[in-house]
Amino acid sequence: MNLVDCLDLGAALAPTAPCLVTEAATLSYAETQGLSRSIAASLAAYGVGAGDTVAVLSANDPLALTCILGASRAGAAWALIDPEDASVDELLRELSGCSALLFRTAGAELVREARQRLPQPRTLVCLDGRAQGALGWGEFLVAGAVSDRLEA
Repeated sequence: MNLVDCLDLGAALAPTAPCLVTEAATLSYAETQGLSRSIAASLAAYGVGAGDTVAVLSANDPLALTCILGASRAGAAWALIDPEDASVDELLRELSGCSALLFRTAGAELVREARQRLPQPRTLVCLDGRAQGALGWGEFLVAGAVSDRLEA
């Protein structure tokens, strides 16, 4: 049983129970499951799946953890990178061969510097605002929703 299986079991047994909790936000098992499925569908819509790696440049918070669950659900490996501790060189090492980078605006300058030295990843998503060359969060999620409708 992997982490996504545990989430799905929690959502089946207690959908409204708290899953991810901070002082600022609480996501239930059902909300976390639904968002992770949307993230997985959006990653797939951008060609990310099994054999790919998704980097998440964010503090350890519910959205970052849900992005990790979405990457896992899509079959991709993932790397969580704390922007407070990351240097450009560390980010370059983590992004080597990475298919997608999901990041917060707090790391946008670090991402911009890294992108000057490394053409990958092919998909950039800013989780909480706008950043040059990156999809916005809503724009990213819409791609998965559209893809799901086309496959149905």
